[in-house]
Amino acid sequence: MTPLVTPLEVRLVLTREAAKVLGCSMRQVRSLAERGRIKSWSLGPNASAYDIEELRKYRLEQEAGRKAGKVRGARPQGFKADVMPHERAKK
Repeated sequence: MTPLVTPLEVRLVLTREAAKVLGCSMRQVRSLAERGRIKSWSLGPNASAYDIEELRKYRLEQEAGRKAGKVRGARPQGFKADVMPHERAKK
């Protein structure tokens, strides 16, 4: 038996991958989700998932808005992984 595939099939990514798609930090991804700017799904107490197509759409909207002068702020500076306090001490 073949599995049922629907046109609404969604590819979900975790926070780290979402940050790479958006070109921002993982903290910023979580902040965008908390403010309702991007949709997220909880996978447990410490993990969330994001629709990769929705992330790409959000990034394109932000870039278009920035070019038109409707979005304030600097362009994203690229992916930045969260640094845990114990990792800072090693540097």
